[in-house]
Amino acid sequence: MISYCSIPSICKVFIMAYIFALLCGIVLSMSPVFSARKHRGKIAWVFCVFVSSAMLLIYAADVKTAKQNLSVNSFVRWFCDLPVVFPLILITLMTVYVLYVILKEKHKRHNIVTRSSVKEGIDKLDSGLCFAYESGRVILANYIMNELCHSILGRDLQNANVFWDALSSCKVKEDVVCLQAGENPSFRLPDGRVWSFAHSVIDNIIQVSAADTTYLQRLTDELKEKNKELKAINARLVAYGEEVDELTRSKERLETKINIHRSLGQALLVTRHYLIDSTRDEKVPFDIWEKNIAMLSMEIEQPSEEPFEMFIKAAKTAGVDIEINGQLPSREETNNLFALAAAESLVNAVRHADANAMYITFTEEHDMDMVSFTNNGTRPESEITEGGGLGALRKKTERIGGIMKVCHNPEFALIISIPKKGEPHEANNDC
Repeated sequence: MISYCSIPSICKVFIMAYIFALLCGIVLSMSPVFSARKHRGKIAWVFCVFVSSAMLLIYAADVKTAKQNLSVNSFVRWFCDLPVVFPLILITLMTVYVLYVILKEKHKRHNIVTRSSVKEGIDKLDSGLCFAYESGRVILANYIMNELCHSILGRDLQNANVFWDALSSCKVKEDVVCLQAGENPSFRLPDGRVWSFAHSVIDNIIQVSAADTTYLQRLTDELKEKNKELKAINARLVAYGEEVDELTRSKERLETKINIHRSLGQALLVTRHYLIDSTRDEKVPFDIWEKNIAMLSMEIEQPSEEPFEMFIKAAKTAGVDIEINGQLPSREETNNLFALAAAESLVNAVRHADANAMYITFTEEHDMDMVSFTNNGTRPESEITEGGGLGALRKKTERIGGIMKVCHNPEFALIISIPKKGEPHEANNDC
């Protein structure tokens, strides 16, 4: 049989390199072998280390004596003269053993919970975790918690109690913003992320946790801004409401005057008939005149301001700038209706569009007086549903033969057309 001494030098080099690599693999598998309770694995590992090391030393000595023409040790000569198949069998057996140990350890890591697997698991969490004894000495802390300690305090996480005291009292770095102190502190880091912390004690073990609350904080900030805007709008509406009350009272006085004029006309007609025909009951005209006098005595004094002047005052009080183009129509009935439409448009512009500017345009087209109301507020996303205000305005407009259009695209617009001669026109709702 072929001995080790008779094989080519390249084969000897390959065998020695393989034995060295095998020895490294055996050393690397030392930890799982010695962590096991079985003694057979430890004995096998010691045997493999001894045999591979001895073979490597013997073959290295053979190479050295051959190069320097030195005398060869009898044991070295005997081992090198053995058939090469025997050392190859030993090498193969040790290789199988090393592969077995490695594959077994891999399977164990995937199916058995170990200390390293626990640490690896909590390091992969999106939140920070730290466990410590009551004295503050850290038992386990994941990667995120260590990074947060560096980012917020600028030092390593060594004592959980010291760490929590610094968090709860907001003793942090200058570039870190403390959003909340106390039992649930939260901080905004220089990268814009927000972290909230919690502290608890479970079975004499301190637990400090950290959660990324950036999204929740963003929603909170947006809600605060919306509340500020709503408060401002509410203040404007309150101020405007005070002016609208006066405008409403003016409208009621106007309605009262119309009723009084109508009642006076009826009283004059009855009186005329009574004077022509004296056989009528004499109490009838006196009763009618008493009712009219009572109505006149209850009438509130009419203010000197025009409806549009009162509207402009109300708009300024509500913080809305009014821009008027064109001339007011000369017809009083049309003027009063346009004033009511302006008041309704102002309310809707402030309440629904958050507008601070309103544009009124008066035009004349053929035999029609026209007005359009627009604003600089938020454009409506869909068609506008007419509520009580717009619905009542449409009825008043159509009652005197006018046309009312409510447009939402490309922007909100309220357009009213009133015939100058009071003749009704065919409605056209196209914007």
